[in-house]
Amino acid sequence: MMITLDNLANRYGFLPSEIMERGSTFDLQVMSVSSKYDAYMRKKAEEPDVQQELTQDDMKLMVKRVKDNAKG
Repeated sequence: MMITLDNLANRYGFLPSEIMERGSTFDLQVMSVSSKYDAYMRKKAEEPDVQQELTQDDMKLMVKRVKDNAKG
C-alpha cells in the first residue's frame, strides 16, 4: 500500500498525505493496472524470444510458405 501511495504521489506530483486525502479506490485500481502493465512490458522487452501464441491457421500458412520455398 505504501509503495502504491508513493508511486501515485510521484506520478502526479503530490505528497502521499495529499493522495490519502484526495485519492479514491479508483486511483488505486488504475495504479495497480498500470504497474502490472509496466511489468509486463518490461518482461516482454527483456525476453524478445518469447513467442506469441500462433493460431492453427498461422502455423498452416508458415508450413505452406516453407513448402513453397522448397519447391523453388
